[in-house]
Amino acid sequence: MLSDAIAELVRNESVLFHYLFSKNKQETDERDRVESLNLSVKISNVTQIYNSANGELFNNKEAIRYYYPSIFALEEISFMLERAMNNKHRQTITDDQMGEYLVVFENIAKHFQFQSDLNVRNMSHLPQYNYMRASLMNIQRNCAEQRKDINYTGKNTF
Repeated sequence: MLSDAIAELVRNESVLFHYLFSKNKQETDERDRVESLNLSVKISNVTQIYNSANGELFNNKEAIRYYYPSIFALEEISFMLERAMNNKHRQTITDDQMGEYLVVFENIAKHFQFQSDLNVRNMSHLPQYNYMRASLMNIQRNCAEQRKDINYTGKNTF
């Protein structure tokens, strides 16, 4: 449940990333409000599920705590996306660069959804929002390095 919620959050951030940085401008104030609210709800859901799972008596605490650094980094990305949404003079990126970032978002989502290994992919620097790149790199490194240290017995139920 937690891993599926994280995958859904990552995909939501990916959609918002494309919406904000694509050369295909389709912005409206109404859509900005909807996207912002949707992202806020997804983050809140992930945080609630994490806190509930971490508080349950019989859950593998080590496996649950594995998610925390990624959740924190996703919250940072969300904050940066919100800032970008409020910056009407933000730079757009090329289709090639957009592709790099969307592939990384989707790889991270699949990693959580299917509990699969994740190969770290480097990305080019993002104008104005390089910290977003750093957060995505941190998530990838955490997922690649930490997952192998946790003993799973199949897909988790939290």
